[in-house]
Amino acid sequence: MRWLQLYSKIANKFIVYLIFLSVIPLLILGISSYHISQSTLQAEAQRYTLQLLRDQRDYLALQLEQVEALIANISGVEAILEAISVAGAASDTYTQLATQAHIGYILNNYLNLKGLVSIDIFSVNGNHYHVGDTLDVSQVDAATVQSIFQVAIPSDRLVLWTGVERNANLNSSEKQVLTAAKVLRRVNRKTLDREPIALLLANYSINDLYDQFHRIDLGKNAYLQVVDQHNRVIYHPDRTLIGAPPDPSSWRARLDEDWSLTATINGESYTISHV
Repeated sequence: MRWLQLYSKIANKFIVYLIFLSVIPLLILGISSYHISQSTLQAEAQRYTLQLLRDQRDYLALQLEQVEALIANISGVEAILEAISVAGAASDTYTQLATQAHIGYILNNYLNLKGLVSIDIFSVNGNHYHVGDTLDVSQVDAATVQSIFQVAIPSDRLVLWTGVERNANLNSSEKQVLTAAKVLRRVNRKTLDREPIALLLANYSINDLYDQFHRIDLGKNAYLQVVDQHNRVIYHPDRTLIGAPPDPSSWRARLDEDWSLTATINGESYTISHV
């Protein structure tokens, strides 16, 4: 009996040692592998998301560069600058209408860029030249035009993007647009100074950008947000938020870098990536 009891104790100890030496290490290894795999998958997902955002950023930059090139081409057309100057000096209706038709004909050749809503020229003498989505330009948001003009005059940029703006053409179907501006100048023959004669605006479609970004599949419970330099939303899945400040404002940290971080918002854990 004693021998059996001793054998039983040895067997129990052996089993305990066996569990300790084999099962527990395997369990620890399994748990460690799970956490490592989870971290690796999360890191890969963040890298994928960042690369996807970079690709979209670069594509958007290319689209905006095309608009900038268009504005540069228009601003270099001497016939437009001459026509604006002549119309400003003339007071008869015929000259005004002829200038309107001449400039409209020239501008119309630049309307083939996808996403472009309209091209407008507002002269310092109050004349308005327009081609675009609507022929009815009887109602103009003068406050918006003046605000952009005041910002564009001192700017040293060749083309100034003012971000999401209210469309200056109130009869347009596109109520909000992404606006690029350039002040047209001409040398005053008396003073030899370059003086502003008009404001050139190119309005890009927010709706086109919405359709473009909305097609991107980021996966379940993920969404994209595009913000302009004035912290106004250019794109959000919820159209009503376009033009408003993004939420939460804390996402604006380190805006000069590409980064990913994990944050808890309204009790939910989110991975936020920025480019």
